[in-house]
Amino acid sequence: VDTFPQCGVFTTSVNNRIKNDYGNFVMNISNEFWREFAISQIESSLQTDNYNGVFLDGAVVKLEEYMIDIEGFPIEYDSLTWKSDQIEIVSEINSIFSNDLVLFNGLAQSETETLLTVSDGGLFEHWLYSDGPVPYNKWVESINLILRNNELYRKLVIPFSSVDKNNVEGRLYVFASFLLVKSPYTVFGNSDDYSEFSLFPEMGLDLGTPLTSAQLNIGKLQDPSGCYVRYFDKGVVIVNPTDQALTYNGVIPHYRVQITPGTVLEGSKLFTVNYDSSSVELSPYSAAIFVTQPISTPEIDKVTFLPETPSGFCDNLVMVHVDYIDTVRVEMSLNKFAGSPDIQLYDDGTRGDSLAGDSLFSALFSLVPGFWPHEDTIHFVAYSGRLASI
Repeated sequence: VDTFPQCGVFTTSVNNRIKNDYGNFVMNISNEFWREFAISQIESSLQTDNYNGVFLDGAVVKLEEYMIDIEGFPIEYDSLTWKSDQIEIVSEINSIFSNDLVLFNGLAQSETETLLTVSDGGLFEHWLYSDGPVPYNKWVESINLILRNNELYRKLVIPFSSVDKNNVEGRLYVFASFLLVKSPYTVFGNSDDYSEFSLFPEMGLDLGTPLTSAQLNIGKLQDPSGCYVRYFDKGVVIVNPTDQALTYNGVIPHYRVQITPGTVLEGSKLFTVNYDSSSVELSPYSAAIFVTQPISTPEIDKVTFLPETPSGFCDNLVMVHVDYIDTVRVEMSLNKFAGSPDIQLYDDGTRGDSLAGDSLFSALFSLVPGFWPHEDTIHFVAYSGRLASI
């Protein structure tokens, strides 16, 4: 029987383990038996659990204090061997599962960038924001890593921030910083809670084609004011990553982007307000996004079910009226009711919709037989044409 000593304790047991702050055991990545076991577990999941990719959490090329909950860190270990073995096992996994996406989490540790050469991409956790904005020099370093990937590795990189969902200024600051380096090789992420991906309305903002870009060094986009500026054919992004207030003077479109607290499923909105000035003052660690055309968010103003209480014994019809004049996509989520996870509603006169183009979106859906009626919440989301990339 395996025995696991408490954290911070070494024993002479052959089953001795080193445990980290998250309750996980640190494994010897040089051990062939463990490698074979790990690969077999990945293979089994890909074959049976409907996965189409591999995410290697904590795949770093050197140990850090948070990873090992023992007294007297740093412990003695062969750092060069650990790094080479980490590169080797990620490369092996990427080779074995070449038809699947292999990503790792570890880009927050600068030396782990080398794993981009042997994988399909990586995640940068707490990018630019962790209990507050990172210092200016760390901002430049983190931004430039994304630029190096855009130019040199060209793998999928996910800058994943940790701004509280109700901190709208922080959310805009981090997202605008992302827009400075956005490319076909980047996907932005932000968390609702610790390390949990969530959907925010700014993620779907379409600024069109970039007119200016930086290669390898973000300094190319720095304005004489000290701000960093990137122009698109539908707008401009202006970022102040310093600890000083800065004022930008230049060509500024007439609509400034604003957002409200929360996630999309909690009703967070993206909209614009009129702006008539050729300058903008930015407080420390803040940003502004301006667009050439006004943006509003679709409003769901009425939801109707037939029958009034959805049932597992018959087909159900749902109708949603949306107050919006542009193209809209409407979806609802039934995953917690054991129905289809996501259902699209239509306003085209088919699939339960009675009249096309009347802003009343409809869908037929079913629940599992015997579903017990009860009071609960069903989430609906309406996406405008400007935000269709969400």
